[in-house]
Amino acid sequence: MDKDLVKKTAFLYIDLSEGEDFSNVGYGEKLKKEQKNKLDILKKVVKEVEQVEDFLVVLKEIVKEHKNEFAINFAEPYEDDFINILLLDLFKKKLIDKKKFGKLKEEYKKKGVDIYI
Repeated sequence: MDKDLVKKTAFLYIDLSEGEDFSNVGYGEKLKKEQKNKLDILKKVVKEVEQVEDFLVVLKEIVKEHKNEFAINFAEPYEDDFINILLLDLFKKKLIDKKKFGKLKEEYKKKGVDIYI
């Protein structure tokens, strides 16, 4: 499991969230740059997301280490909110098909993640 890649993905969403909040005060250029990087990062993180149990362990460590950043940008429980957003993005960007999307949702549910998408 590539913890750095999972962390990079989480912080990409944090940056995008903050960029949307502050796009009208000069944060727009960074937001545009992050949007361009998003697809490249999502392509890389698919394999990590498919390792459901390991992904959850690593994500929980990252959330614990950076609770303030997650608290500002995600609803509690932070891991659940992030996973829902990430799975939906992977599906919408056609990086996983409908079958894989459904399978991952079920696997995360079995591990206690509140899937609401």
